[in-house]
Amino acid sequence: MNRVVLIVLDSVGIGELPDAALYGDEGSNTLGNIVKQFDDIK
Repeated sequence: MNRVVLIVLDSVGIGELPDAALYGDEGSNTLGNIVKQFDDIK
């Protein structure tokens, strides 16, 4: 039996855009911040 697992990480955020400060999003990095909180994620 074949199986496909598809995980969509839409809008996960892997860094800020150059205009992030205009929108109060300085330092945004959702995926990086999650990894910092959980030692077992590599």
